[in-house]
Amino acid sequence: MTDLELRTLGKSKVKVTSLGLGTVPLSGFNTDVSYQEFEATILAGYSAGIRYFDCAPMYGFGKSEHYLGHALRANGLRQNVVVSTKVGRVLKPASRTKKLETVYGIEWIDPLPFLDTYDYTYDG
Repeated sequence: MTDLELRTLGKSKVKVTSLGLGTVPLSGFNTDVSYQEFEATILAGYSAGIRYFDCAPMYGFGKSEHYLGHALRANGLRQNVVVSTKVGRVLKPASRTKKLETVYGIEWIDPLPFLDTYDYTYDG
């Protein structure tokens, strides 16, 4: 394990490692990634000293949050890490949601069966 520098996040009391691991490339962004590969990457990052992980509802339409949560829980790591995600995108079942025409134009490989909608309200 490498001891990475801990830095305070803004004016909060939250401390994150100076190096984080983002999960967008692990969520089906232009390539298929199995859960086993996802988990192995998270565990390798953790072994290397990373304690800050980033995900978002948009990444694989929920896949990054789902896979990351499961990997951290299954390996007993959740209490040792900081996880960030995004707001403003809410996932709804694909069967009942119109696909957004966004500027991103990302075709996720093997996403979860959800689509994102915009909701920047307090409840969203």
